[in-house]
Amino acid sequence: MAAAIAEKMREQGVPCAATRRQHRGVTRKGENFVLHSMQKRGYAGNVHKEQVKALIEAIKTGNRPVHIFLKELVATRSEIVSEYARIARELYKSGHKT
Repeated sequence: MAAAIAEKMREQGVPCAATRRQHRGVTRKGENFVLHSMQKRGYAGNVHKEQVKALIEAIKTGNRPVHIFLKELVATRSEIVSEYARIARELYKSGHKT
């Protein structure tokens, strides 16, 4: 796809080079075949059940659905940020101001 776009741009006089996804670091992760087979048979995992519950509750209340892992995500991020801040303070005290 990128090569076709690059070719059209070259025809119009725009210098460009198409890079492959692998070289840009953009890769597509393959779907887990076991999970795919289970979903084909109609199995719904706990995550999907929780998402459905959240969507049903959001529809009933008229609010936007809340991401089921948002609380854990925010907690982990705040823990990491506070630890980096502590490290930065210690480095600043020891003379590494940049």
